[in-house]
Amino acid sequence: MALFSECMQGCARKVLDTADIVREAIFRQQCRKGPCLGGWPADEVTLCIDEMLRKTILQESWKPGSLMKAIVYHRYGSPDVLRCEEIEKPTAGDNEVLIKVRAASVNPYDWHFMRGTPYLLRMMAGLRKPKATRLGADVAGQVEAVGRNVTQFKPGDAVFGMCKGAFAEYACASASALVTKRDNLTFEQAAAVPIAAFTALQGLRNQGHIQPGRRS
Repeated sequence: MALFSECMQGCARKVLDTADIVREAIFRQQCRKGPCLGGWPADEVTLCIDEMLRKTILQESWKPGSLMKAIVYHRYGSPDVLRCEEIEKPTAGDNEVLIKVRAASVNPYDWHFMRGTPYLLRMMAGLRKPKATRLGADVAGQVEAVGRNVTQFKPGDAVFGMCKGAFAEYACASASALVTKRDNLTFEQAAAVPIAAFTALQGLRNQGHIQPGRRS
């Protein structure tokens, strides 16, 4: 990917040089035929073409870097509805963290959203088809970028927690839904924790009404 980016940047520089050549050609045309080109002031045409060329090549040169692979689904059903597609890479919001996914785990939670059952769930997820097309909640990985309000994490940190769309190369999560991964914990082990841990905690605290010092 690094080599590819360097090649694209080289192409971008070449086309930007071409933009300069086009601008110079228009300037010469202006000198020969007067101050206007097709009713447009020659200097405005020069700036317009120059700007369009620059914007186009910069957008196209970085386009591959803005895509990622992800597991998506566009209708409810069996695992056959899942597809691996290239989609736009997400960007972190002000209070979010962009994670380079190293591991993710599958839960009944994901199965319910894939199937769209129980049907009451579709009131939130979408009646006929899913509103959110990505699955996966448990995630572990490395911080790729942080939002402007995030101070507890920085790029390169190893984290785990919950997000939306963990079955992908990158995923965004609220900073409050993540914690730092300990060094003695693998990414795979960390990704298996969040929903399972919450479920266990609910069983002990909410259903079992466990109290400090209690023995069973």
